Amino acid sequence: MYGVVNTLAITFIAKEAEQAGITTDASHLVLFLLLGTLVWAYLSAVLDDISLVITWERWEGTIEHTLMAPVSRAVHLIGMSIFGVLHAIVR
Repeated sequence: MYGVVNTLAITFIAKEAEQAGITTDASHLVLFLLLGTLVWAYLSAVLDDISLVITWERWEGTIEHTLMAPVSRAVHLIGMSIFGVLHAIVR
């Protein structure tokens, strides 16, 4: 719900800018602000999910075992990132 309200609030800035005479073409400003807000919300969700994975590992006491797994650190981070991306898309 927060994401929807935040997106609407930011796009209403463009409509208000048009009424105040700051800009004459509010449709391009609305599109710019809307796309920026959606990308920001998506990246925020991805990074939040990645941090949650690390927090879950710490709470469960398995982060040491995870970090000692016989895979490279890059593979581990890529796996966590893929989870974050997929979970953000589903949300």
